[in-house]
Amino acid sequence: MNILYLCGSYGLDLDKMLGPKTHVQAILRGLTNAEHKVTLLAVQETDILNDYSEFEHYVIKHKYIRLFLHKIIPYTGFLDSIRVFWKIFLLNRNAKIDIIHERYTGLSWGGIISSKLLGIPLVVQMVGPGIEEKKIQGNPVDGIKKWILIQHQKVLLKNQSALILVSKKIVDFVYTSRGWKIPKYYVIPNGADEKTNADISRANDIKSRFNTWDYKVFIYTGSLYKWYEVINIVKAFRIVLKKIPNIKLIMIGNGDAINEIKTYISKY
Repeated sequence: MNILYLCGSYGLDLDKMLGPKTHVQAILRGLTNAEHKVTLLAVQETDILNDYSEFEHYVIKHKYIRLFLHKIIPYTGFLDSIRVFWKIFLLNRNAKIDIIHERYTGLSWGGIISSKLLGIPLVVQMVGPGIEEKKIQGNPVDGIKKWILIQHQKVLLKNQSALILVSKKIVDFVYTSRGWKIPKYYVIPNGADEKTNADISRANDIKSRFNTWDYKVFIYTGSLYKWYEVINIVKAFRIVLKKIPNIKLIMIGNGDAINEIKTYISKY
C-alpha cells in the first residue's frame, strides 16, 4: 500500500520537537517494516529536515499570505495548502497514493483538497484538540479568529475517511463541548518502542536526585495534558505498587493535568 503521511502545519517542527519527531519516525518506520511504501510530506519553517534520511520525504517551506491578512486572521495555511495539494497531485501521478494519513492540525486544507479532488481516502490522526491546546499553552485564540479555526476543524473532521484519536478524552474537548455528532473513531495512544543505550551516569544522577537508590524506577517524560489521559499512568501505577512495593514513579512534564494527578496521589 502506498501511504502519504502528511504534516500540513509549519508549527509542528519535526526536527526540534522531540516528542512529535520520535512519534512520527516510529510510525514511518513501522509502516515501512510492514512492507508499505510510505512518504512523508511536511510543511516546515525551513526547506530541509534532519534525521529523516532513512525515509522518502519532501518538505514545503512555509509561506504567509502577506499584506495585512496574516495579522487579522489566524494562520489558514492557504498558500501552504495549495502547494501541498500540488505536490500530492504530482506524487499521485507518478505512483497512485492509496491513503493520505494526516497528522491533525486543523489549519491545513491540503489533505482535504487532495482527498476530494484526487479521490484518495483521508485518515485523520488527532494527537490533541487543537484550538483548546492554544489556550492551555498560554496562547489563546478568541473572537473571529477562533470562529475561523472552528470552521476549519469542522470541515476537516467531516471529510475524513477514518478518525484516529490519541485518547477518548479528545471527544469531550472537540465534539461534546461543541454539540457535534460523534463519529466512529479509533483510539491509539501515542507510543514508540525506541531502543536506546542506557547511560549509567545519568541513571545514577536521577537516583541521587530523587533518592531512589533502593527502588526500581519508572520514568514518564512528556506532556501532562488531560487529553492524553496521563492520569491513567498514575492509576495503573497504584496497581503495580501492590505487587511491587519497591518501585517509584517519576513524571517529568507540564500541562493542565498536573493538579488532577496531585489530587489523585494525595487521595491514595
